[in-house]
Amino acid sequence: MVWGSYRDLSWERYFAEARKYYEEHGNLNTSVNDVADSGIRLGAWICQLRTYRKSGIQKGYLTEERMKALNEIGMIWDVPDYLWEENFMECLQYYREHGNLDIPNAYISPKGLKIGGWIRRQRLLRKGKTSGAKLTEEQIVRLDGIGMVWKTKPEQQWDKGYAEAKAYYEAYGNLNVPVSYVSPSGYKLGHWIVDRREKGKAKHSAERQEQLDALGMVWVKPDPWEVRYGFAKAYYEEHRNLNIPSKYRADGIWLAKWVNEQKQVYAGKRKGKMLSDEQVQRLEAIGLKLERCKDDWSLESQNQESQWQKDDSGKQDDLNGVGCGEYREAV
Repeated sequence: MVWGSYRDLSWERYFAEARKYYEEHGNLNTSVNDVADSGIRLGAWICQLRTYRKSGIQKGYLTEERMKALNEIGMIWDVPDYLWEENFMECLQYYREHGNLDIPNAYISPKGLKIGGWIRRQRLLRKGKTSGAKLTEEQIVRLDGIGMVWKTKPEQQWDKGYAEAKAYYEAYGNLNVPVSYVSPSGYKLGHWIVDRREKGKAKHSAERQEQLDALGMVWVKPDPWEVRYGFAKAYYEEHRNLNIPSKYRADGIWLAKWVNEQKQVYAGKRKGKMLSDEQVQRLEAIGLKLERCKDDWSLESQNQESQWQKDDSGKQDDLNGVGCGEYREAV
């Protein structure tokens, strides 16, 4: 056979390599840097053909007949569309198995596709927050059809935490959530509240600040000692003494017990605890008599401690000191 030109001969050589690649891989999804064993730069050639077809140039080289021949061996003319379809099909399979598209970011499908990251990218593409072609309406509808959640993971996590916080507020009237508290649904709300507080109010959006403020969010945790001192001072100002009945409670706090504990701390009876000079001065200013350590407690102190333990039935007063009633280690 006599070839009409060098270009025809070149076509046959490259096409032969393309057919060989197809027989080995089942498609022509080559990398631009792929080089055949013969030395032919097959990847670059495939990319050049895509450019010819898209721009409409070199029709004498890339004829209809040749495009048909390429299609028969798995030619991929539009790589982005092909990759989108490939990832979508893997997501569809995930949806069929799990009933949702709540795919971890690091998840890799059985075929080796990082569909967790792909799902995240689709969210960003729709919002225009990353580079790349915008999703078509058809693509959006298809993703909606398999349970796509368009909010980002952080947005979903916020919604879940806020919903749990709102439910707690409706039940208790505040957000004095114990650190270890886990909601009936199994959500670690105490940790979520701690995270919000550690992040700081200023780093939350104005909308989220308003949402939490409406639930009584305490952004800066009150000092338990200051709360109790405030109640003791108020009692002193009203009664002009600190002769507090053993069963007296101020907003859920066993105040007489706390006052006695300050005496024990000052006397060195509470290991690892100390009062600062300022705290000592403030306590003495409201009539509390403090004495340094003696070898044993007074009989009165022991009897008071025994009575408080009996009254508490194994509970302590609310560490938050803001009206919880029963003991909860508030965050």
